[in-house]
Amino acid sequence: MKPEIHPDLHETARKARLPDGSLWVFGYGSLMWDPGLKIEKLLPGRVYGYHRRFCLRSMEAWGTAEQPGLCATLHPGGSTAGRAMLLADRHFHEGLSALGVRESAYLPRHVRIHLRSGGRIDGLTFVFDETHPRAAGDMILEEQLALFRQGEGSRGCSAGYLDQVVKVLRADGSKDQSAEILLHHVGVKDSEEL
Repeated sequence: MKPEIHPDLHETARKARLPDGSLWVFGYGSLMWDPGLKIEKLLPGRVYGYHRRFCLRSMEAWGTAEQPGLCATLHPGGSTAGRAMLLADRHFHEGLSALGVRESAYLPRHVRIHLRSGGRIDGLTFVFDETHPRAAGDMILEEQLALFRQGEGSRGCSAGYLDQVVKVLRADGSKDQSAEILLHHVGVKDSEEL
């Protein structure tokens, strides 16, 4: 069954779209290293007003229905480092449709992205939807660790996903302390090198 695209996606993207028709998208999970889109630029950035947590069960990409994995979500408060990717106008409709399917478990939001190199840009990101069936907002640490350790799906293992989030942030000169702590407890050994 194909996931449903959130009904607010097109209106939210329209608000964030630049006058030339391009769109910046802020990624804080696998979009940072594998956007799966035709993008023009990929730049480190930060969004204020949201922080990263790991509380969405992955039942395809990083796990299965029988053994779900876990992936990142954005929640109100604080700030989050990630990457801004520029979706050019000529790829806008195709890219937005692909994003809508890929991020169907999230809510689209218009955000201000602060680029690490300086400057601020409007963009689109996807935040936690507590009503989604895969939402797992109230997990304790042991439950999170179990999902990271067991999950393996079509795109890889859930522990590897967490490791890659940490690696990309480090490569960009940022850190996410909660992700670092989770990674330490999961026991991934090779997270020093990218």
